[in-house]
Amino acid sequence: MLWNKICVIFDRLKFSIMTAIINLFKKSNPKDTGLRGTVEGRLYVDKKVFYNRQEVREAIANLKKSVVIQEQIEANRI
Repeated sequence: MLWNKICVIFDRLKFSIMTAIINLFKKSNPKDTGLRGTVEGRLYVDKKVFYNRQEVREAIANLKKSVVIQEQIEANRI
């Protein structure tokens, strides 16, 4: 029982050290996409960063100007 706990603690420590070393030597990506991760490994989108990206703004603008979208908006307007 005690040995299992020691092994679990050692594995977590080993993983933390490996993660720190990888983060130390990895090259940073200058283009921030807004995708973030939690300690548990779950991914989420940082909306403030994501929607401020130029290509996202252009895509949204093109979508708003789309004829099909305009027709849908007019058809479903209350």
